[in-house]
Parts: sequence; C-alpha cells; structure tokens
Amino acid sequence: MKAKKLTVVIIAIISVLISIAALLGCGGSNSEPDNNVSGAEVGEYYSDGASGEEYGLTLSEGCKATLRIDSEKSGTYTLKENGEITLELSDVTVKGTYSEGSVKIEYGGAEYTFLRKIEYTVTYESNGGSAVAPSKVINGRTIEKPANPTYANRGFDGWYKDESCTTAFAFGKDRV
Repeated sequence: MKAKKLTVVIIAIISVLISIAALLGCGGSNSEPDNNVSGAEVGEYYSDGASGEEYGLTLSEGCKATLRIDSEKSGTYTLKENGEITLELSDVTVKGTYSEGSVKIEYGGAEYTFLRKIEYTVTYESNGGSAVAPSKVINGRTIEKPANPTYANRGFDGWYKDESCTTAFAFGKDRV
C-alpha cells in the first residue's frame, strides 16, 4: 500500500514539474528570467538569394523553427528580450538577431536577412483615367509595371511615388 501511495505522489510531483515547464515557455535557465515565450515574432520570413532563389524561415507557436536554405531543418528557437535569437535545429545551432519584422542570421559562412513575409495589394490612382487593376506584392520586393490608363483628351505621363507627381516610380527596381 505504501508503494502505491509513493507512486501516486511521485506521479503528482512529475505532473506539476511538467506543467511548470510548459508555462515557462521555450528554453532559458533557472539562473535568469525566461523571456523565451513565442509572441510577435511568430510568422513566415523570407530572404532572396543572389540567383533569385527564395530561402525561408518559419517561427511557430511553441517556439518551433524551420529553416529552409540548402535543405529543410527543423527544431526550436529561443528569443531573448535583447533580440538575440538562437535556432536549435536538427544538426546545427544558428545564432542571430531579431528586430521587428526581420531576422538576421549567419549560416554556412554567409549572412542572411529574413523579412517577415507579408503580401500587400498595390492600388493605382489614375487621376481621372481608366481604372488599372491592382497588383499583389510581397514586402521588400519589386512589382511589374501595370498597363497605362487611358484618357479622353490627353496622354499618360507615368507613375509616381507622390501625389504631386514629382518622383517617378521605377518598376522592377523600387521595392515596395
């Protein structure tokens, strides 16, 4: 009977310890406050390679991480209040920094800057001309030039960044 009671007590203690560990979040040590709970950094990130390839980084709830550069590697991450981020992946530890909307890491001897992947809809103001279909673009990327609007009694001068039409927009070059 004493063995059953002892087993129940041990199971209860283990359950409490597991619950406490789950509340603490991802990583950290008992010697410093644990601020590594996933939060605003959770999302999809991308980095464009020199040859046009797209690399990916996913930071998920529960401090899970997936890095896609030369292959896909999964694991966990910790993020400290000062922005230091550590990815503990299947066969490598990657260190870097996180700042609102971007993650910078060094991996395989190269530096990568991953931007949060957000799709935007760009709309065009034709100032009295025909309607121009909107464009979809990922932040930090360029867009193709849309069709020119048509006007009843005048020509089209071009697309501009500002309402006063003083700074031309360079499609394929200016980043959104």
